[in-house]
Amino acid sequence: YLIFLLTLNIKSAELKYDVYGYADFLKFFKVSENRSYIVMNNDTVVLTNIGVTGKSNCTGVIEIENGNTAFSNIMCKYTEANGDTNFTQFTTDRGTASSGVNSFVFVSGEGRWAELVGQKCIGAFSEITPFDENMKNSTFEWKGKCQLPNKTLERVKNYKKP
Repeated sequence: YLIFLLTLNIKSAELKYDVYGYADFLKFFKVSENRSYIVMNNDTVVLTNIGVTGKSNCTGVIEIENGNTAFSNIMCKYTEANGDTNFTQFTTDRGTASSGVNSFVFVSGEGRWAELVGQKCIGAFSEITPFDENMKNSTFEWKGKCQLPNKTLERVKNYKKP
């Protein structure tokens, strides 16, 4: 049993993300004293541990109850430096509007990213600077990772655009 577990770890690799960006609240509704509904947008720079870089734009909704995220649904379009794109959908598992843990799934992709469609991953975000008085220009960082088989990560890493 132990050999089986060790073999699984050996054949598993991580795709890691470091993301930095700006966020804006497009709409902010204070539904009640304890509940808010937010439509947000962000723009980011994306770095990976496999040397692939790009940018992303995300838009979605976040519901906050008693200071914690009750629900979120955020869609991101990532554009790699070579022009290929992917779409990832995020949900916050726990946290607030300024920090938390989330999960995401690749819902579509071109080039190397087609290999990851359906892949589920995890991440965490934290506010660097808060929103200004107009609920704009918050800065944040996000780190994510995807557990992949070694062979899959090697194909994604070594992909050459035709």
